[in-house]
Amino acid sequence: MRSIFCFSYFLVSLMIPSVLSGQVTGSVAGKVTLRLGGSPLANSTISIIELGRDTHSNANGKYKFINITPGIYNIRAHRHDMTSKPQEVKITAGVTAKLNFELNLSTINEEITITASAKEETSFSSFRTTATLSSIQLSENVAENIGDALSGQAGISKTGSGPGSTLPVIRGLSGERVLILQDGIRTGTLSSTSEHHGEPINPADLERLEVVRGPATLLYGSSALGGVVNAFTDHHQIHKHQHPGFRGRISGVGGSANAQGGLNGEIEYGSGPWITELSGSARRLGNYNTPIGPIKNSSSELTSTSALVGWYKEKRFASLSYGYQDGKYGIPFHRHENEDEDHKVSLNFQRSSVRFTGGLRGLNNFFQSFQLTFNYTDWKQTEEEENVNHTGLINRQFIYKGMLEQRSQGPLSGRLGFWGTKRKLTSTGIEYSIPPAAHDGVALFAYEELDFRNFRLQFGARIEHNAYSPRGLAKRSYTGASYSAGIRMRMNSNTALVASLSNSYRAPSLEELFSYGPHEGSGIFEVGNPDLKQEVGKGVEVSLRHQSHAIQGELNVFHYKINNFIFLAPTEETIGNILAARHLQEDSRFLGGEALVGIRLHSNAQINLGLDSVNAKLVLSNAYLPRIPPLSGRVALMLYHGNFNIKPEVVLASNQEHLYLTETPTAGHAVVNIKASYAIYRPQLNHFFSINAFNLGNRLYRNHLSFIKNIAPEIGRGIRFNYSVRFF
Repeated sequence: MRSIFCFSYFLVSLMIPSVLSGQVTGSVAGKVTLRLGGSPLANSTISIIELGRDTHSNANGKYKFINITPGIYNIRAHRHDMTSKPQEVKITAGVTAKLNFELNLSTINEEITITASAKEETSFSSFRTTATLSSIQLSENVAENIGDALSGQAGISKTGSGPGSTLPVIRGLSGERVLILQDGIRTGTLSSTSEHHGEPINPADLERLEVVRGPATLLYGSSALGGVVNAFTDHHQIHKHQHPGFRGRISGVGGSANAQGGLNGEIEYGSGPWITELSGSARRLGNYNTPIGPIKNSSSELTSTSALVGWYKEKRFASLSYGYQDGKYGIPFHRHENEDEDHKVSLNFQRSSVRFTGGLRGLNNFFQSFQLTFNYTDWKQTEEEENVNHTGLINRQFIYKGMLEQRSQGPLSGRLGFWGTKRKLTSTGIEYSIPPAAHDGVALFAYEELDFRNFRLQFGARIEHNAYSPRGLAKRSYTGASYSAGIRMRMNSNTALVASLSNSYRAPSLEELFSYGPHEGSGIFEVGNPDLKQEVGKGVEVSLRHQSHAIQGELNVFHYKINNFIFLAPTEETIGNILAARHLQEDSRFLGGEALVGIRLHSNAQINLGLDSVNAKLVLSNAYLPRIPPLSGRVALMLYHGNFNIKPEVVLASNQEHLYLTETPTAGHAVVNIKASYAIYRPQLNHFFSINAFNLGNRLYRNHLSFIKNIAPEIGRGIRFNYSVRFF
C-alpha cells in the first residue's frame, strides 16, 4: 500500500498547475566546421542536451537557437559518426552566446545516453550506470551479434550457444531480467526464453548501442530488473528533425575463423519536412574454428530490410516504418543416446514489424512534449531437424507506449507515461515446450528529477499488471510496484558521486511458469513451475565518476537482494534421455562492482584498465547461483595519430570455482586482441577502415555462462576486416 500511495502522490503532484513567470530569453549561435582544414559542415545536428532541442547547420555550417531560458547548458554537435564533446555554455537574457564546433571521426568522446532517463544526457551526468557504443566502435569490433559486441564492457558478459545466439549478461543477470530493446521498444522475439534463441540484431546495422546496468524498471518494465540493452537502428530514432538532401552509407565485412561475410547499406532522402529511408543487410557466418577444431553446426545466416517514412515539423512529427528479417542459425551438436554425430538441429526464423511514432513538442503548458508509439511484431521460428520442420513457435506482440515530458519548473523536471502489451504465443509441430498462451500487461510510470546544480535528486515509481492465460491451464496474474530514489552530488567540475536505492518488481514469464520440453541448444529438458511468485528486488548502488583530460574513470559498487529469485537449476534426473532443469525459487543476493580508468599517457596515447566482479548466492541454502561470470579484467593501450588508431588489449578472466550443485568449474584465461582503424573524412564523404585481430595466441578457453561449454569452447585465432563509407 505504501508503494501505491507514493506513486499516487507523484501523479497528483505532476498535475498541480504552476505559474510561469514571464522571463526574457537568450540565444546561442555558432558554426560547425571540419577539424582538419576548417571546411564548413552542413546538415550537422546541434543539440541542447538538457532541453532535448535539436537544430542543424546550414550550407555555411552556421546554426542558431533562440528563446532559451537563462541558465547553464551542455551543447554538442555531430554528423553521424563525426562528433564533438559537449560544451558548457551560459545563456543570459537578451544576449546571443557564441559557440563553435569542430568535428572529426573519433572513438574518444564523452558517451551520450538516451536509454537511462528517456532524454539525451552524458553518461557522466546520468543517475544510472551506462555504456554506449557508437557506430565507429561497433565497426571496430566487427561483432557477429550484440552479445559479442558488448562482451568485455564493464559488468557485461555473454551467453554461449554458438555465434548465432549469444546474448548479453549484465552483472550476472540474463534472460527475462535483461530487457533488449530496438529503438526503445521490445523486439518481440523469444531470445529471453532459452539460451539458443538468438536476437536477430546485426551490430553493423546500428547507429548506436546503449546499456543501462542495474534496475531500469521504471521506464521499461519489470523485465528490466537486471538492465536494458537498447539498439538504435538509425539517426532519426534518436533525433527527430528535418534532414534535407541525400545521405547514406555502405559497409562490408569479412573475417576468418568462421568465414564471416556481410554487406549492409542505407540511403536516405529528405525534402522539406519529409524523409524517406531504405536499408538492407546480409550476413553469413560459417562453422567457427577453435584450437581443438571446428564446432559443427555453428553457422548462421541473417538478412534484413527496412523502410521508413518520416514527417518532421518544428512542433509535430510522425513516422511509419516496416522491417523484415529472415535468418537461420545452427545449434552446436548436443548428442543424445542413439543419435549419430551428423545429427543436426537448426532454427529458422522470420520477423516482421510495423511501427508508428508520433508526437508534439514545444507545447506551451505544463507538459512540453508528448510522444506515442505503436509497434506490432510477428515472430515465427521453426526448429529444423535433419532438414525436416519439427517444432514451431509463433509470437505476435502489440505494444503501445506514451510519454509526456514536463516543462522544467525551476529545478523540477520529469516524465510521465503509460505502457501496455498484448502478446499471443502459439505452437506448431509434434512437440513443443510452451503451451499456447496469451499475455496482457499494462503499466503507469513517473520519473522525476530535482536539479540544484551541485546536486540532483531523482525519484520515480511504476505500477505494472501482467496476466497470463495458458490454454488448458489456470490463469495467473501479478500486480506490483517498482520505485527508486537517487542523488548525484557534483564534488567538483570533474568528479561526481552518485547513489541510488531501488525496489523492483518482476512477474514470472510465460516460459518460467509453463515450460515443459527439450531445448536442443542447451541440451536440457526444461520444466516450468506454475506456482512461482513474483520477484521483488531491493538494491543499492554507489558510483564515483571522474572526467578530466588526464583521467577518465568510474568505480561502481552494487548490492541486490532479490526475494523469490527464479533460476533454472540443472538436476541429475533425465526426461527422455535428456538431463532435466527446473525453474526453482529462493531468496538471493548479488554483490559486486566495476572499476574503469583511462589514463592519458601522452597526447597520442592512453591506457584503459577495467575490472568487474559479481558474487551471487542463494540466501537460505548458501549455495552459489549457476552460470555466474568469474572475476574478469581488461588492459588496453590506445595509440592514435591523426586519423589512425591502434588498440592492443589483453582480456583476462579468473577460474570460476563458485559453482551450483551440478556445475563444473571453468579455467581462467588471458586472450590477446589487436584492433586498428583509419578514417578519411571530407565534407561530403567519410571512409572508415578497421581490422580486428582476435585471440592471437589461439588460446583454448571456455565461457562459464554456456550450457555447452564442454563441447563448444570459444572461437580461436582469427581476423576481421571492415570498410564503410558515408556520403552526405
